[in-house]
Amino acid sequence: MESEKIRIVSVVNDFDFYKKVVNLSPCLKTYQVCVYDNTKENIGISERYNDFITKNIAADSDFWVIFCHQDFGFFEDPYDKLKDLDKNCVYGVIAPKNGINLIRILKSKLVANMDYYPSIKIDIRGLIPFSKHKFIDIHKKPKRCRHLSRHFIGQINQGNNNFDFQKNGIFLKEPTTVSTVDCCCIIVHSSLIFEHNLRFDENLKWHMYAEDFCINARRNYGILTKVVQLDCFHTSTGNLDNLDENFYNSADYIKKKYNIEYINSTCID
Repeated sequence: MESEKIRIVSVVNDFDFYKKVVNLSPCLKTYQVCVYDNTKENIGISERYNDFITKNIAADSDFWVIFCHQDFGFFEDPYDKLKDLDKNCVYGVIAPKNGINLIRILKSKLVANMDYYPSIKIDIRGLIPFSKHKFIDIHKKPKRCRHLSRHFIGQINQGNNNFDFQKNGIFLKEPTTVSTVDCCCIIVHSSLIFEHNLRFDENLKWHMYAEDFCINARRNYGILTKVVQLDCFHTSTGNLDNLDENFYNSADYIKKKYNIEYINSTCID
């Protein structure tokens, strides 16, 4: 049956808005959709996703699982692309370009051993000729020290917390290997989840759980993560200037967990 090829999992705390997403995304009516109601009991997204895996994936399972945000949808039938993909990879729809930036490394080293929202003054006297500034106060500019501008691969229709979309990201002609994919949508075949007993880290309730999933899959099981080009939309603004402390806490948790100095993600280093 058509509905058994894909199962879509979302955690919803605003059903009025979710209905608008469904109306724009016909496939949400075609395939089996598992909706977790978070309006009364606000349980972490990673815990909800794991609950779906535990209750729905077994040795004989044979379907694609799309874990996506309540404000995410498709303008096309995703199965047209998914049916030809390698089932032994993790997929997403948008990701940062791979590559190591010297400035990123230096900034990552600078904050690696600091607490969240660090307060530190760096003496720059003599380093910048004719500068009137004597110090850089990182506490006053925490976000600028924690992430840089990003270039994305995989083109999506990005909203501004509404349905007024603009193109965001580089359009891909074929699936492309990346380090991590954005949490708005992560796609995994049920057989891969069962074979390696893949799970989301429930310490990451709201942010960075997809990035952790990708890093864990690669480090512990040699599973690649790729971006696949799909005609999809995400109504969230994607504004990196509005990250809350939970984002930074989540990023630092992952760095300590894997003993890494930076994360190649769509949001944070």
